[in-house]
Amino acid sequence: MSDTQPEAVAAEATSTLSLQQLAEQVAALTARVAALESGQASASAPAVAPVVAAAIVVPAVSQAALPDAVAELRRLTQALFALGLQTVGLEGEAADAQFEAFKALVHTDRQGSPLLNIELRRYKWAPFVGRVRDYLADPVAPGSFDFERLIPDRIEQRTEQVKAHMLVRHGRRMAPPITFRRDLNAGGAFRIEAMSL
Repeated sequence: MSDTQPEAVAAEATSTLSLQQLAEQVAALTARVAALESGQASASAPAVAPVVAAAIVVPAVSQAALPDAVAELRRLTQALFALGLQTVGLEGEAADAQFEAFKALVHTDRQGSPLLNIELRRYKWAPFVGRVRDYLADPVAPGSFDFERLIPDRIEQRTEQVKAHMLVRHGRRMAPPITFRRDLNAGGAFRIEAMSL
């Protein structure tokens, strides 16, 4: 059993590092979008990045009582909602940059080829951006969502896949699922495999 503990600690450290790297990528892309929208030079972009990164990292502090895997799923989902909120109303290069940031949240098996990317953008990302606020208690707070239920309800280090049903706060939809699966190309961290949001 002592052999599995170091592996679990190493996997958890890799997962945390992957999410931090993901938050940094999202922050950098958001800064680029902000610079493109304002027409400013890219030199002004770093001033925007810390604000976005802080917004993505906040749930980890407030979710300390949650099991680590559930907290990881919440951070990943909050990053998804933050991107969705920032994308509402964007067009052109700014919208393209946001989609690229979204792809960083998606399992590598579900993206990469032209066909997969078109499907991902048209049938997953675009509908989600149109409904992003339906899941939030506060329409401007990307962390104000709740999972209605998780399957399995107990997530362990060896759990490969989790299906989360999202609580819908506005509208008449049933709780739509979002499926997370560990991605070896992301150090074994969870990434979005499928979603019906």
